[in-house]
Amino acid sequence: MTGEANELSLEGIEQWPVLEGLSIDGRSQVRYLSASETIRKLRQLTLQSLDDLDLASLSGAASLDSLELYHCRVPRGLEALADLPELKTLTLYALPTDLDNDEIYDLRPLADLDGLTVTLEGATPVVGDEQFPPERINRVSW
Repeated sequence: MTGEANELSLEGIEQWPVLEGLSIDGRSQVRYLSASETIRKLRQLTLQSLDDLDLASLSGAASLDSLELYHCRVPRGLEALADLPELKTLTLYALPTDLDNDEIYDLRPLADLDGLTVTLEGATPVVGDEQFPPERINRVSW
Protein backbone atom coordinates (compact mmCIF):
# COMPACT_ATOMS: atom_id res chain seq x y z
CA MET A 1 0.00 0.00 0.00
CA THR A 2 1.22 3.43 -0.83
CA GLY A 3 -0.10 6.90 -0.20
CA GLU A 4 0.49 10.58 -0.60
CA ALA A 5 -0.63 13.11 1.96
CA ASN A 6 -3.82 11.64 3.38
CA GLU A 7 -4.80 9.32 0.54
CA LEU A 8 -4.33 5.60 0.85
CA SER A 9 -3.72 3.71 -2.35
CA LEU A 10 -4.29 0.00 -2.42
CA GLU A 11 -1.89 -0.40 -5.33
CA GLY A 12 -0.52 -3.91 -5.48
CA ILE A 13 -3.33 -5.47 -3.50
CA GLU A 14 -4.57 -7.10 -6.71
CA GLN A 15 -2.06 -9.87 -6.04
CA TRP A 16 -4.78 -11.31 -3.78
CA PRO A 17 -7.61 -11.66 -6.31
CA VAL A 18 -9.92 -13.56 -3.94
CA LEU A 19 -9.63 -11.00 -1.12
CA GLU A 20 -13.13 -10.27 0.18
CA GLY A 21 -12.43 -8.49 3.46
CA LEU A 22 -10.12 -5.71 4.54
CA SER A 23 -9.47 -3.86 7.79
CA ILE A 24 -7.67 -0.52 7.85
CA ASP A 25 -6.59 1.21 11.04
CA GLY A 26 -5.65 4.68 9.91
CA ARG A 27 -4.87 6.26 13.24
CA SER A 28 -6.16 9.48 11.66
CA GLN A 29 -3.83 9.26 8.66
CA VAL A 30 -6.32 8.37 5.92
CA ARG A 31 -9.15 10.45 4.54
CA TYR A 32 -9.80 8.93 1.14
CA LEU A 33 -9.46 5.42 -0.24
CA SER A 34 -8.52 5.53 -3.89
CA ALA A 35 -10.76 3.48 -6.13
CA SER A 36 -9.35 0.23 -7.42
CA GLU A 37 -10.59 -3.06 -8.80
CA THR A 38 -10.01 -4.56 -5.35
CA ILE A 39 -12.35 -2.06 -3.68
CA ARG A 40 -15.05 -3.03 -6.18
CA LYS A 41 -14.72 -6.71 -5.18
CA LEU A 42 -14.62 -6.31 -1.39
CA ARG A 43 -17.53 -7.74 0.56
CA GLN A 44 -16.43 -6.64 4.04
CA LEU A 45 -14.57 -3.48 5.06
CA THR A 46 -13.61 -2.29 8.54
CA LEU A 47 -12.23 1.22 8.99
CA GLN A 48 -10.90 2.43 12.33
CA SER A 49 -9.63 5.73 13.70
CA LEU A 50 -9.92 7.78 10.51
CA ASP A 51 -10.53 11.53 10.63
CA ASP A 52 -12.43 13.39 7.91
CA LEU A 53 -13.22 10.18 6.03
CA ASP A 54 -14.92 10.66 2.66
CA LEU A 55 -17.25 7.70 2.09
CA ALA A 56 -17.78 8.75 -1.54
CA SER A 57 -14.51 6.92 -2.24
CA LEU A 58 -16.44 3.67 -1.70
CA SER A 59 -18.89 4.42 -4.51
CA GLY A 60 -17.42 1.72 -6.75
CA ALA A 61 -17.66 -0.97 -4.07
CA ALA A 62 -20.75 -2.60 -5.58
CA SER A 63 -20.14 -5.94 -3.80
CA LEU A 64 -19.68 -4.46 -0.31
CA ASP A 65 -22.24 -6.02 2.03
CA SER A 66 -20.69 -5.19 5.41
CA LEU A 67 -19.11 -1.93 6.56
CA GLU A 68 -17.85 -1.22 10.06
CA LEU A 69 -16.75 2.26 11.09
CA TYR A 70 -14.95 2.50 14.45
CA HIS A 71 -13.99 5.90 15.85
CA CYS A 72 -14.08 7.44 12.35
CA ARG A 73 -15.14 11.03 11.80
CA VAL A 74 -17.29 11.31 8.68
CA PRO A 75 -18.06 15.03 8.29
CA ARG A 76 -19.70 14.64 4.86
CA GLY A 77 -22.14 12.12 6.33
CA LEU A 78 -23.34 8.69 5.37
CA GLU A 79 -25.32 9.60 2.25
CA ALA A 80 -22.73 8.15 -0.17
CA LEU A 81 -23.48 4.69 1.25
CA ALA A 82 -26.92 4.81 -0.37
CA ASP A 83 -25.15 3.95 -3.66
CA LEU A 84 -23.99 0.56 -2.34
CA PRO A 85 -26.79 -1.79 -3.43
CA GLU A 86 -25.45 -4.88 -1.61
CA LEU A 87 -24.85 -3.20 1.77
CA LYS A 88 -26.68 -5.29 4.38
CA THR A 89 -24.77 -4.56 7.59
CA LEU A 90 -23.53 -1.17 8.81
CA THR A 91 -21.88 -0.81 12.20
CA LEU A 92 -21.25 2.66 13.61
CA TYR A 93 -19.10 2.49 16.72
CA ALA A 94 -18.48 5.64 18.76
CA LEU A 95 -18.20 7.98 15.78
CA PRO A 96 -16.94 11.37 16.96
CA THR A 97 -18.95 14.46 16.07
CA ASP A 98 -18.92 18.20 16.50
CA LEU A 99 -22.23 18.69 18.28
CA ASP A 100 -21.55 22.43 18.56
CA ASN A 101 -22.04 22.55 14.79
CA ASP A 102 -25.06 20.21 14.81
CA GLU A 103 -23.01 17.38 13.33
CA ILE A 104 -25.21 14.30 13.64
CA TYR A 105 -25.20 11.24 11.39
CA ASP A 106 -28.31 11.03 9.22
CA LEU A 107 -29.56 7.53 8.44
CA ARG A 108 -32.52 8.66 6.29
CA PRO A 109 -30.65 8.37 2.95
CA LEU A 110 -29.97 4.70 3.77
CA ALA A 111 -33.54 3.69 4.65
CA ASP A 112 -34.28 2.51 1.10
CA LEU A 113 -31.38 0.03 1.02
CA ASP A 114 -33.16 -3.30 0.94
CA GLY A 115 -32.43 -5.32 4.07
CA LEU A 116 -29.84 -2.97 5.60
CA THR A 117 -29.38 -3.50 9.33
CA VAL A 118 -27.64 -0.75 11.28
CA THR A 119 -25.85 -1.41 14.56
CA LEU A 120 -25.17 1.63 16.73
CA GLU A 121 -22.55 1.04 19.38
CA GLY A 122 -21.38 3.58 21.89
CA ALA A 123 -22.40 7.21 21.69
CA THR A 124 -22.95 7.80 17.97
CA PRO A 125 -25.61 10.50 17.54
CA VAL A 126 -28.00 9.71 14.69
CA VAL A 127 -31.27 10.90 13.21
CA GLY A 128 -33.50 9.03 10.82
CA ASP A 129 -33.45 5.72 12.65
CA GLU A 130 -37.25 5.92 12.82
CA GLN A 131 -37.25 5.36 9.03
CA PHE A 132 -36.11 1.77 9.61
CA PRO A 133 -38.20 -1.11 10.94
CA PRO A 134 -37.23 -1.68 14.61
CA GLU A 135 -35.65 -5.06 13.82
CA ARG A 136 -33.18 -3.35 11.46
CA ILE A 137 -31.74 -0.97 14.11
CA ASN A 138 -29.62 -2.51 16.86
CA ARG A 139 -28.40 -0.38 19.74
CA VAL A 140 -25.52 -1.62 21.86
CA SER A 141 -24.50 0.37 24.90
CA TRP A 142 -21.60 -0.26 27.19
